[in-house]
Amino acid sequence: MMWVGCSGWYYPHWRGIFYPDDLKKSKWFEYYCRHFNTVEINSTFYRIPKITTVRGWVRKTPEDFRISLKMNKQLTHMGERSVLKDFEETVSVVGEKLGCVLFQFPPSLKRDEEKLNEIIEMAERLGCRCAIEFRHRSWFEAPLELKGDVVMCFVSSPQIRSPSVFDEYVGEYTYAYVRFHGTSRWYRHLYTADELKEWAELIRKFDEGFVYFNNDFNAYAPKNALQMIELLKD
Repeated sequence: MMWVGCSGWYYPHWRGIFYPDDLKKSKWFEYYCRHFNTVEINSTFYRIPKITTVRGWVRKTPEDFRISLKMNKQLTHMGERSVLKDFEETVSVVGEKLGCVLFQFPPSLKRDEEKLNEIIEMAERLGCRCAIEFRHRSWFEAPLELKGDVVMCFVSSPQIRSPSVFDEYVGEYTYAYVRFHGTSRWYRHLYTADELKEWAELIRKFDEGFVYFNNDFNAYAPKNALQMIELLKD
């Protein structure tokens, strides 16, 4: 199964491009869910949501829909482990609609095997699928020893433009978690058909994929996500 969507849906600058001009903001998520079968919630990176908010996400989404959550920066950027307890509750409320939890670490974090083991331990504590996104190039110089429900996040960015970097994980992972940030500029790049086809070839090699476009500028994300959906159809 391939789950394809965007990193968030509430972007005012998408009005008139993706969202119809006359569509109320309160209807944006419903409209989004008619086009995509998953969403990556970025707001959880900045603050732990109220349980009523999380229940609202679950209630408003179709039955066959997946919600991925971005781990709070208090843990990934400041090392505050106490956040895990609150996040466990959020994960529990999302329930069967949970896709993955994304741990995105800062560019300053260089490769460190001891640190990697700590990250794996924290991820496994959640008891769900977790993807680890690294920004420092040292993490991509050799394969990471990850397995089971914890995988490396495959990234398309100005630093990593080719999906071939992740070929070594084919056959090792039961699923792929992919984020598209843009290659020419962070969050402002419109992917070409050829670029998307190259990535689609990699994603198809996995039984399941969670694919999110984070190039929100000018509503590039939903445009490219819709293109990727077509490319991944059997």
